[in-house]
Amino acid sequence: MVNEKKILWRTALPENGNGRKDYLFALQQEWDSYKHLQQQIMDTDLQIDRLLKEFIEKDDHKKQHTIEKKSTSVKIKTQ
Repeated sequence: MVNEKKILWRTALPENGNGRKDYLFALQQEWDSYKHLQQQIMDTDLQIDRLLKEFIEKDDHKKQHTIEKKSTSVKIKTQ
């Protein structure tokens, strides 16, 4: 499916001599759907995180068995 989208995208671009509006419309629809689904995933993840924290905070036994998150920041070395 990904390869089909790449082909569709390349074909739709004006510099390739096509610039078909129906292709561009389809691509815009796909892009909008992708962004919407990504937002839905982020919202769901946030809600799960909130609910888990609330659930753990209510139970001292669960609270003592939680692990602190480690930092996930990436350090860039400079020369």
